[in-house]
Amino acid sequence: MIFVKVFFAYFFLFCVVQDVFTQEFPNPVTLSTGQGPIGSFDPLWQVSPWYNSNPPNPIGLTYSQALINNNCAPGSWVNPASLPAPVNNGNWITGNDASCAENTNSGYRYFRLTLDLPGDCNGQSIAGYNNYTLYLSGYVDNSISDVFVNGTSTGISGGNFAPGGQLNITLNGPWVAGLNFVDILVFNIPSTGANPYGLLLVADGSSSSNIDSDNDGISDLNDLCVCEPGNLSNGCSAELTGDQIICSGESTTLTIQTSGSVLWSTGQNTNSITVNPLTTTVYQATVTQLNGSSSIVSATVTVNPTYTTTLSQSLCEGESFIFNGISYDQTGIYPISLQSQTGCDSIVELQISVYPQQADTVVTSICQGSNYLFEGQNYTQTGIYTQNLTSVYGCDSIRTLVLTVNSEFTQIISDTACDSYFWNLTGQSYQNSGAYNTTLTTSNGCDSTVTLQLIIFNTPDAPELFVNQPKCPGDNLELSATNTPFDIQWQGPMNFSSTEYEISFPASIENTGSYSAFLVNNGCSSLPDEVFADIDYMNDLNNVEIPNFITPNEDFLNDDLNLSEFAKSCSEFEFIIFNRWGAIVFQTSNSNISFTGKDSNGNLLTDGVYYYILKLEDGEKNGFIHVMH
Repeated sequence: MIFVKVFFAYFFLFCVVQDVFTQEFPNPVTLSTGQGPIGSFDPLWQVSPWYNSNPPNPIGLTYSQALINNNCAPGSWVNPASLPAPVNNGNWITGNDASCAENTNSGYRYFRLTLDLPGDCNGQSIAGYNNYTLYLSGYVDNSISDVFVNGTSTGISGGNFAPGGQLNITLNGPWVAGLNFVDILVFNIPSTGANPYGLLLVADGSSSSNIDSDNDGISDLNDLCVCEPGNLSNGCSAELTGDQIICSGESTTLTIQTSGSVLWSTGQNTNSITVNPLTTTVYQATVTQLNGSSSIVSATVTVNPTYTTTLSQSLCEGESFIFNGISYDQTGIYPISLQSQTGCDSIVELQISVYPQQADTVVTSICQGSNYLFEGQNYTQTGIYTQNLTSVYGCDSIRTLVLTVNSEFTQIISDTACDSYFWNLTGQSYQNSGAYNTTLTTSNGCDSTVTLQLIIFNTPDAPELFVNQPKCPGDNLELSATNTPFDIQWQGPMNFSSTEYEISFPASIENTGSYSAFLVNNGCSSLPDEVFADIDYMNDLNNVEIPNFITPNEDFLNDDLNLSEFAKSCSEFEFIIFNRWGAIVFQTSNSNISFTGKDSNGNLLTDGVYYYILKLEDGEKNGFIHVMH
């Protein structure tokens, strides 16, 4: 396959920074382009519009988010996955106005990286020359026209897309504290067809692994704190959670931020420990780094005392208890804080218990002829009875009895059912029409009689269904069933439903498919029967799929385009093929004539891509077909 030359820039970046859009110095690995799913927006890089001629200065132009793409020319452009770790974490990016493989634009376009930089690194102002240097190395197709830092041209240009043809770039500023812009101006050679382009940026693992900006023994490629020496393997210093002040009985967590090993004076070897000291205690830990160096960090946990006491008070309903100027008359536990100069208040737990005047109400029932014993007295009649009592807490109360005397009763249940249904009553199943008597015992233990009057209806057999076979859309589709004395219920495509035995309506592609029906006798439904309605010929552009490639080399494989598969006898059609200049080379309305890579006069067409139009009654379908002999 021949690829049109396109722009793809591959950049290796080294800079003493840790994160983008925050005033820190990001690790160079975090600045790669294409860090995300293919087809999503790049979180770091932006892109300008296209310019036919050399564009104005990049400062003040409008930028939009870049789009993450995959390698559009495998074998020609650098594959980001083939780069050594950890610089293989990115992918190609383009503008979001066209995919890299189908782009038809050409000319000039900026790609922008925004950095929010602190004012100094390692005690040196970044505004000073050579105090902050940005190293890049890249592959490009077609060319880099210029590189700008904060709108100032560096005059750097060149490069190519072949392995080993990278352009080395060194940027010494001018930098400023705050937002900085690195703009890469690329030129994409005009093309008459697809014109892919794009950008790839990753860290220069070779250069940054040999540079130690803060002289702490950790290369900048692996240093997360490049602007200050650290004693950890990631270039940062170990940090311990500061001194803590807690109250008696509380706990706190002490944490060391380090990648080395930790040994606490209390014996634990984890980065975090939870402590609950009884008195003020100093906790120490020895931190050993991967390079063998060690340091001791410590924190003091100050414990201030607290006091908790419990005060219980019982009340009768309507009474109250006053404590610390507040009245309490509800049952509950009330924690009351007393002011303390240490910040740890003493707590008094006030436990209030309020007992009701009316102790309880008993609601019950008995069978006729029985009695109920309540507070030493037998009751045999329906009614409400009260007893005045004094509880063990000294609160007067009233016990109330609500008594119901139940008599035996008779119940008649009338119901209908289908012959396949078993009607259950007190463990007995019934499937035939009739009257059935059952003696039951209610939840109150009182006997009663239940009579079941049951009517059983027969379930019909499944109906026999019939359907005709329409030839073309618009012909009548006829559904019918053997007539019976029962109701019928149809269901089918397009939410079709009917209760008629004979149905007729115009056939269409949408209403072809499975139709079913069942019979109903007084709510008893038969099993369904099913028929399938189809149309002999259908012409629907949505169902026409024309191949986009034929090879008329007489090997009996994909030699022609058989029009009889796309235009059948129900509809007139016209099939026209044009060459790349818009001239008609083939035209037919006969479905028996196939397109075999020749024009209408039988002359052999040249290999290439041709444009076709298929005209049917309901519209047109067009596309491209590739002819290769």
